[in-house]
Amino acid sequence: MSRRWRTGADSFSSLWLRTQILLMVLFFGLFIAFDISIIFTRLDRNIESLLERTQTISWQAMDRFFVAGESALASLAAAGAADDLSALARALDHQEEMDIWFVTDEAGQIRRSNLAGGSVPPQLVAVAMSSLSSGARLGVFELVPLDELAAHSRALAARAVVTADEPATGYGALFQVVAVPYGDAEGTGRGVLAAAHLLNNDCSVARQVRSAIPDSFSTISTGGLRIAGNLEIGEAPTYRGIGRRQPAELTATIQRGERYSGRVALTDDLVHLVVSDPIRNGQGEVIGALTTGHPSQGLATLKRDSSVYILLSALLSLTAAVIVSAFVSQRLSMPIVRLGNVAHRLSEAEEVQMAHVQMLNGLPEPRTAEIGYLQTYFTQATIALYQKNREIMGYLKRSEEDRTRLQQLTQRLQHLNETLEAKVEEKTLELRVAMLDLMESNKLKDRFLANTSHELRTPLNSILGFSDTLLSGIYGELTEQQQARVRIIRESAGYLLQLINDLLDMAVLAQGKLQLDLQETDLHLVIDSVAVIARQQCEQKAILLALKLDEHPRPITADPTRLKQVLYNVLSNAVRYTPAGGVITIETCFTPREVRLSVADTGIGIPEPDLYHVFDEFYQAENRSLTGQRGVGLGLPLSKKLVEAHGGHIELRSRLGEGTTVTIHLPLQTADSEPKE
Repeated sequence: MSRRWRTGADSFSSLWLRTQILLMVLFFGLFIAFDISIIFTRLDRNIESLLERTQTISWQAMDRFFVAGESALASLAAAGAADDLSALARALDHQEEMDIWFVTDEAGQIRRSNLAGGSVPPQLVAVAMSSLSSGARLGVFELVPLDELAAHSRALAARAVVTADEPATGYGALFQVVAVPYGDAEGTGRGVLAAAHLLNNDCSVARQVRSAIPDSFSTISTGGLRIAGNLEIGEAPTYRGIGRRQPAELTATIQRGERYSGRVALTDDLVHLVVSDPIRNGQGEVIGALTTGHPSQGLATLKRDSSVYILLSALLSLTAAVIVSAFVSQRLSMPIVRLGNVAHRLSEAEEVQMAHVQMLNGLPEPRTAEIGYLQTYFTQATIALYQKNREIMGYLKRSEEDRTRLQQLTQRLQHLNETLEAKVEEKTLELRVAMLDLMESNKLKDRFLANTSHELRTPLNSILGFSDTLLSGIYGELTEQQQARVRIIRESAGYLLQLINDLLDMAVLAQGKLQLDLQETDLHLVIDSVAVIARQQCEQKAILLALKLDEHPRPITADPTRLKQVLYNVLSNAVRYTPAGGVITIETCFTPREVRLSVADTGIGIPEPDLYHVFDEFYQAENRSLTGQRGVGLGLPLSKKLVEAHGGHIELRSRLGEGTTVTIHLPLQTADSEPKE
């Protein structure tokens, strides 16, 4: 069904003109917004830089008392003025900024002060004692309640009171405090020289800031109330802002210990840009705020003028652009209208013919290259459309053949999948049967080891007993050769009994039948008892056994017998593989949740490939450089399982030729034990 053009449809010229106007309005709008944004951003950055510089100068002005006071007190302390209190008092009384000065001894008692009665507010004494204990010079801020200050000096308390339009509460006397310790010739601390400067109603800092940066103001506040500064509001009389509350948002930000930066409305028609930093005392508590700022009227005027100039320039540019767009649209409209008429005829035809192509080629050549490209491409598209119709039929035929081949491949793939699933199920069943056989064999092995070990322990105990009897001389004295042979018998039987015990323990652990005798245990006593035995072996090989035990041990819940067994196994390995002249160190470290027990030796070490198998049962490294009895590879595996039975774990680090460190981590209380009161 053919589609007709709407009657009264917009012409290309009018549509092009409206589009151009819309684009230009959008462009100029974005340009204006971008331009204003850049200008305002630069202005804001300049204001932020000015505020930051003003705040820096304010802090520098505040720090001048700390620098001057510390220098003066340090000079007096170095000159030994603390020994002549009268001369010291005369020197300090000449320091105009020192509203309070005092001298303490090493016990914190006031030796001399400029306050009546010689008493000093405890907040200032605390700063002096902190300086004495640390041995360092201190410069801090401290806040003293007014009533407490009045108890020591009514004159200073009167100076600290600020004049307010309404009753002001919640503020105190803010002091800058400097403390310098002094001592004798040997450097022993004998006391502290301290001085304090009252900041309430003191505008000296603000004057220094304004002299460096005109039109700025600086205020000091405590409890949200301004107690000093040069904030000037109004004409006559001049109001300096002292005794007025800081805005609630600024006060809340400072109380959180954060910097405040923003606008503050001091009156209905007067806004200032301010930066405020918290003032902290010696304990890090927020006790006040240092605020600096500048009036915002100049910035607002500059922004308004810049916006007006930009808007006027944009309006003139937009008018000129609309006139140019109207002229261009007339040149572009006619060729596009003629091309549209031909396209309409082509859309009403049932099929594309060569006559349509000839009609397109007969159109006049457009004046603009872009419309000429459009006319050429439209003709080429018409020819391509005829050719594509013929190609589509061939594509459909080949697609049907491909679909048939795809169905055949799908059937073959489905058959292969069914065959593969059957083979997987068969192999899975075989693997399950093999695993069950392996588990049963392992259980039989554990039972065999347990039964065999139990049967062998009785005759070995008899051999050990008779060997000890023969060596004791009950049945007659033995010759030295006989004693040597009997000792060999006893040592071999003992080694065999230990091996059987390890095998029996491994079997019990494998069957999950090990019962731990958990009790409150002193780990250091366990270490001492094992060290007595190990020290004899170390002395035979000229090895030094060192103990580095934690000075603050804590009891642990464990089986002491099993702990001795673990520690003896680890120490035996260390002695066995440490050459003469080596060192074995036992070290403990207690934490709130666990204790770390480490045994480090300076022996031959373990090759890196063997580190992955040291906890495997019956595994022995083949490249040890020392010869002799090496064991059967049960000590470390058994120790690992015993430690894990206590809820801990064991680690081993070693480097060939440098030594080995075994670290045992044990919880202070195992999971099976109840906390003890």
